[in-house]
Amino acid sequence: MRKMVESGETDHLVAERVWQEFSKGLMEEHPERMFQVLESAGLKLVPKPKTRLGGSLPVRFALLAWSLEEKEVEALCKRLRAPNEVRELAMLASAYREQLKHAKKPEELLDVLKRTDAFRRPERFAQLLEVARFSTPKADFTRLEKARAAAAAVDAGALAAGGSGKDIARRVDAARLEAIRSAS
Repeated sequence: MRKMVESGETDHLVAERVWQEFSKGLMEEHPERMFQVLESAGLKLVPKPKTRLGGSLPVRFALLAWSLEEKEVEALCKRLRAPNEVRELAMLASAYREQLKHAKKPEELLDVLKRTDAFRRPERFAQLLEVARFSTPKADFTRLEKARAAAAAVDAGALAAGGSGKDIARRVDAARLEAIRSAS
C-alpha cells in the first residue's frame, strides 16, 4: 500500500471500488483499525474518527463528517462516490450539528425540524439524532424528539383543507409551534 501511495497509484483508483472497500471497513466491529492501516500507509482518504463509530453505514459515515465543513463533506462524498443516502445524512450532520445541540426555544426547534425535513423523512431524522448522540454523548436530544413527535401529530391535511398557498404553510407552522410549546 505504501508503494501505491508513493507512486500516486491510489489517486487513480476507481472511486466505486474505493467506496466499496471503504464501506466494508466502516462496518467492521473495529473500523478504527482500517484508519490506522490507511494512515500507516500514508493514505488519508477521510479524517480519523473522533468518536466511536456505531450504527448503520450512513450513520458511521456521517460521524466522520460531523466536524467537517459542508464543502469538505461534499468533496469527500464526491471523491468516494458515496451513495445518496450516505451523502444526504453526512451533509445534514455537518450543516446542522450546532442547531441540533443548541436549539431550545420552540421556534428554533421547529426551524431545525423543517430544515432537516424531519416530517417527510422521519427515519433519516432519527439517523441524524443517532449521529448527534454518538458525536455529543453528553448532550440531551430528547427535546428534539419530543418536538418532532408533537409537531408531527398536527393534522396538516385538515389545516390545508381550509386555505391555499402560503396561508396553509403559515397555519401548519403555527399549529406545529403551538404543539411544540404544549409538549415542552
